[in-house]
Amino acid sequence: MFTLANESILNIAMTPSLHLFEHIKLLSPSEKRYFKLCAAAIGGNEQSSYLKLFDAIDKMEVYDEKLLKEQFKNERFIKQLSVLKNYLQQAIIKSLLHSNGENFPTTKLQLQVATIELLFEKRTASFIP
Repeated sequence: MFTLANESILNIAMTPSLHLFEHIKLLSPSEKRYFKLCAAAIGGNEQSSYLKLFDAIDKMEVYDEKLLKEQFKNERFIKQLSVLKNYLQQAIIKSLLHSNGENFPTTKLQLQVATIELLFEKRTASFIP
């Protein structure tokens, strides 16, 4: 079990950083693996940065922002840590939607509609002079 800075989850206001920490800790091993595979497949420096952040937060028993800043003090992304944490949070949500979307009929339908809209836009855009 994990804790949040020696306080009960029920006794503190959840900040975005604590939400991220909680979401990472609540992922199953297969969800973590799927997320890492998706992120690695995309590639690039930004993905590498948020994978480093993901792994560092995942190893923590208690969320500690100071420790993160110290651990990554020589990394370029540390100057925009809040942006990277937000990006990581969104990437985790997208990964969960893709891996679990088939289990929810409304999510499956929304993904199909989005796919149709995207394909329609691509097709009609090719006919615009």
